[in-house]
Amino acid sequence: MFFSDLPRALNEMRRILKPTGRVILLVWGPMHQPYFQTTIGTVLRLLPGAVAPESGRKMFALGDEGVLSQAIRQAGFSQVTEELVTVPWTWMGTPEEVWEYFQDVTVPFASLIQSISAESRDEIDAEIVKAISQYYDGTSIKFTATANIAVAAK
Repeated sequence: MFFSDLPRALNEMRRILKPTGRVILLVWGPMHQPYFQTTIGTVLRLLPGAVAPESGRKMFALGDEGVLSQAIRQAGFSQVTEELVTVPWTWMGTPEEVWEYFQDVTVPFASLIQSISAESRDEIDAEIVKAISQYYDGTSIKFTATANIAVAAK
């Protein structure tokens, strides 16, 4: 999901695999899942006219069923299977800590987060913490994560 040239990357994976080799790829599923909806989804909802940066949208470009497997097949792989899976994703800590972490590590959305004006910042932070809090049980945040997993043979 972060390759600048996905066909080239897949072709190279296929090239270096042994004749009976297999590849397993895991990418984010759709953006509509708790971690992203409570964080960047809240920012997008509260900032008039805001759109997710291309780098952020790219994170989810392979999350729709069939997109990743099609790219893998086009690279010459066979026996391609693909499955969207949703798993528990527990964060130990507070909603504030999750929001702080998101801002520190989610580089594809950095430009959007940095565009939040000083006047809007406190309100947006509070709304994000409130959104995350619906998953908080007092000690941890009980999100789920959806990923797209594909397996293929050379």
